[in-house]
Amino acid sequence: MTNLEERVTEIRRDIYEHIFSTRRDKYKWFFRALRIFRYMPGNKDRGEFLETFYLLMRYIDDIVDGSHPRNLPIELRPSYVEGRIKFAADSKAPVDDADFLMLHCFDLAEQLGLDFTQETLDILASLHFDALRIGKLRIYRASELSKNFYMLDISGTTGLALKLFREDPRKRSWLEELAIASRIYYNLRDFEEDIQSGFINIPYEDINVHGITKEDLERVQSPRIKEWFRAQSNLGIELLSKYREIRASEQFKLLTKLTLMFVYYRPARRYFERVLKA
Repeated sequence: MTNLEERVTEIRRDIYEHIFSTRRDKYKWFFRALRIFRYMPGNKDRGEFLETFYLLMRYIDDIVDGSHPRNLPIELRPSYVEGRIKFAADSKAPVDDADFLMLHCFDLAEQLGLDFTQETLDILASLHFDALRIGKLRIYRASELSKNFYMLDISGTTGLALKLFREDPRKRSWLEELAIASRIYYNLRDFEEDIQSGFINIPYEDINVHGITKEDLERVQSPRIKEWFRAQSNLGIELLSKYREIRASEQFKLLTKLTLMFVYYRPARRYFERVLKA
């Protein structure tokens, strides 16, 4: 085992310990899926990449939202992400735990004959947007939020997954409805945590349509917030239905289909249905 691999093993262990000591129930199913993927025949390197890359972004996201023990002052978090962006663009002289994880991911990608630099930069750009707005409870227009989530969920995460699963990258457009529905699910699921961290993921237009006030934002059980949850859940189900129509006529590899179903489609659908039944 090289020095880099030893360092990465130690960093990964620390991240796992932090996640499972604070949010075990929220993430345990996802890490189980990662482990299953990693140990499937012929998937060792791809599984190692996917697991390490997820831990890398989880680590940076926790620093951005202040849930990591490192607890950087809010004013330093944008520059922290900027440092990771610079490292992703020119991966030399790692100085941070995230840099070592990223370097390991890029080494694995090279072994696989793949390059995930642009997808990494897109995801980091989204995290930088969050670092700039954390704690401010600023309201953004739908176009601004959509641009940010597009970088994170579609050009970043979806683009990376298709490359990793060796699917045609042009299939990314077929997954936009699923990616948007999944983002709606994450925004609803994490609503209270985001508000506590100072993020408002309700666009300006929805604030006006539903008459949401500052007091409403502090209470997830507010009638106006519940109305917005229901509207978003209906939109999510509509997008998922459209995605199923598209997927029925397009071909993905079996592993891709299983991942899309059990990691993205099913959790989102079940959540939306619970909201609408409440």
